[in-house]
Amino acid sequence: MPLEVDFEIPPGLSGILTHSFVIQDIKNPINGFLSTFNVDTSQIKTIQAGRGELNARFGETNYQFIDRVSILLVDSDNPEIQREIYYLDFNSDTNNDTTLPLLSALSNVNDLMKKETFDLEIKLTFRSFSPRLIENRLIFNLQAFE
Repeated sequence: MPLEVDFEIPPGLSGILTHSFVIQDIKNPINGFLSTFNVDTSQIKTIQAGRGELNARFGETNYQFIDRVSILLVDSDNPEIQREIYYLDFNSDTNNDTTLPLLSALSNVNDLMKKETFDLEIKLTFRSFSPRLIENRLIFNLQAFE
């Protein structure tokens, strides 16, 4: 089930702190996606993160200033309920790429995907100040298992 979410990193954010970007009320596409394949949602036991990446939407972006990434899927009604779905503990991107591949966490988010909407929290820790306004797109998919 492929999903895309856009967010911006403003210029001049400190390299010492972890910065959080919260995207709220993302419409959950799971019911429509599963009905396309004639799968009953009650058959799904596990939903986990598949492939995920962070892309710069415009221009050449050097993601070297990002040290760590954590992407959390958050319950829209209770932000205390959250699960990490992607992470990157040490960014070794030195190729000046516009794509930053993420590692999938093993969290089962089946209970969080039973609601109409969900939130995402994108946590970024920088090595240095963010250089300029960067428009990003998080492209990811969730995989369902019986």
